[in-house]
Amino acid sequence: MLLAVALAVGGYSLLLAWQRADLALAARPTWTDPPRLPAAAPLPRATGVAPILPASVTKSASRRRLTVQFEHLPPDLASAAAGVATFASSSGSDLQWRPLLGATPTLDTTHTVTIEAGTAATSVTLALGPEFARHGYLARAEVAAGDRDAMLTIDAMAAAVTFTLPPGASFAGPFCLQRIDDAAWLSMSTGSSGLCLQPGRATQVLLGRGSYRLCDPLSPQNSQPFEVPAVTQLAVSPVLARTRGDRP
Repeated sequence: MLLAVALAVGGYSLLLAWQRADLALAARPTWTDPPRLPAAAPLPRATGVAPILPASVTKSASRRRLTVQFEHLPPDLASAAAGVATFASSSGSDLQWRPLLGATPTLDTTHTVTIEAGTAATSVTLALGPEFARHGYLARAEVAAGDRDAMLTIDAMAAAVTFTLPPGASFAGPFCLQRIDDAAWLSMSTGSSGLCLQPGRATQVLLGRGSYRLCDPLSPQNSQPFEVPAVTQLAVSPVLARTRGDRP
């Protein structure tokens, strides 16, 4: 009896295997030759399109030369890392930098520098380095848009202003140093935290000719204006020179 059952089960298994093999053969795809792509046809040539100029031609057509005369330039600046910069007035892009070491001096303390600039409205600045050219400059002038070379004169008068504490004050700051006659100017030489004063420690900042003010960043209306180069020693008023413990 058991032998008959085993034979029956074995025969049934062989039958299933044979049927599955037939199904696999029937489902297997029959390969034919792969489809062939049509030959590439050349694109029609465009008409009426302006030719692309070489890079050198495009660059020269969008540049101009600016001859900058600096008057009252301090002697130390001409021998330091200071220089002249040009950049687009609207975006600050296209920064060009030339050190003053290449300037041509004259007997009347005038120095002349020739520098390239774009044809858009251009800012020309005198700064202690290229990192100060856009905001921390000593002097700035604007040149209108145009493709012709231009000449301009910049007053390069600058003075080192020493800030001191009033008697009895042990600490003052941080202060915000602003230029009243130029909203684009930022005090970058005093650090990101502002101007801080300590007794026995000289705090000196080189500033270009102009109107400035020292103010409390928490109370901007509390300020102390001064003029450069008329003022080279500025004693902070007692109202501004509060100790850290007096600050809100």
